[in-house]
Amino acid sequence: MERYELFRESANKHFLTADRFLNFTFRIVNEPKMLLGVVENIFLALMSSVSSLLYFERLFKFIPPFPDTFEGKLLAFKPLLIKYSLGEDNIKLIEKLHEIMVVHKKCPIEFVKDNALIMCSSSYDCEKLTSEMVVIYFKKAKLFIEESNTILRKNERNYRNIN
Repeated sequence: MERYELFRESANKHFLTADRFLNFTFRIVNEPKMLLGVVENIFLALMSSVSSLLYFERLFKFIPPFPDTFEGKLLAFKPLLIKYSLGEDNIKLIEKLHEIMVVHKKCPIEFVKDNALIMCSSSYDCEKLTSEMVVIYFKKAKLFIEESNTILRKNERNYRNIN
């Protein structure tokens, strides 16, 4: 199995986990702190999807080698946004989810208020995370992952026809 296929599979698994967390577990438990698990799985699904497209392109030498870091992958992915007409808002979504995760890791204070998770830095700059926000992130991620899977299937078919 090629590396891009492993990342595609990983993206689908992380997205399914986010779906279960958001649409089943969170609905039953209704604990806003669980939203971080959903955000993390959405982020991992998106990054796996990006990696899948990058490694597919790399396999056929359409792009040069790229650093295996968050910043490196996003930088290498930007030309593919144009190539596949994916839209710049997908990069913004990935960056926003990354920012939420970084804020969570660095924040010394977090609490639940009005059914939202509030994360505060040591200087009390606060970031709010609600289930409504996470649902929006989820829907946008779903579209991106479906589109990247379609791109891979189509290009796999095209490549098989050439060989």
